[in-house]
Amino acid sequence: MFCLRFPEPPSEFLQAAINSHLAELNLQLASWDACRVTVRLRSVRDGLTRVLEPYVTWSDDAWTFTVDRKAGAHALRLAARYQCLLSVRRSRFDAEGITDVDIDASSHQTWRDWKATLDPKEKLLLSVFRGGAATSPTRRANMPFNNTSCPFCKAEDASMRHFWALCPQFRSFRQEIEASFNVAHGWWVRQPRVTAKSGWITFDADPSPAVRAMLQVAACKLGLRIMSHLQCHDRFD
Repeated sequence: MFCLRFPEPPSEFLQAAINSHLAELNLQLASWDACRVTVRLRSVRDGLTRVLEPYVTWSDDAWTFTVDRKAGAHALRLAARYQCLLSVRRSRFDAEGITDVDIDASSHQTWRDWKATLDPKEKLLLSVFRGGAATSPTRRANMPFNNTSCPFCKAEDASMRHFWALCPQFRSFRQEIEASFNVAHGWWVRQPRVTAKSGWITFDADPSPAVRAMLQVAACKLGLRIMSHLQCHDRFD
């Protein structure tokens, strides 16, 4: 995205073009010389600041980071991913907690190692779950004669969050994952809908980045187990 070294000062036109692109990520050029490019946050947004915190430093009364091919390039990718996440309509129920998502958890080796173990069907289910499109009675609320109560426990307005955090039908799944990942009992109910319905982990889930990545695996593993179970039983057909 940027070169590492520049033989001469960049033109004003080129700087303006780069700044225009950076503005889409809430960033702007701070300095550009023969040695390095430094960018800064245009405005402080709590979610983005927390996402970029491991990669930025406080300089000249602003958060800045140097663009390079390692940490700096990764910081740019994180800023772009965060901006994409914010494009989700806030009116969606599963948008709860979306501004607090730890985007970097999806770059952690724990998450990448787990994804590498999935077979093609599981990867497809993961894409559906991560996109917030898992089937549930409430997702079919507008269909004629659709019953939105839970087919297992008869709770009203049964969403994916109900299956994931509350439904007794999937208690054994939750207990199994609690034991495997050292997840505290009751953790599921405390998570925002963005986690329960899409698998995104938030900063509030745990102070440790490594633990957050592990919890994201646990959240998605439960989501896949539930989706596979629902498919096998054809409960909404």
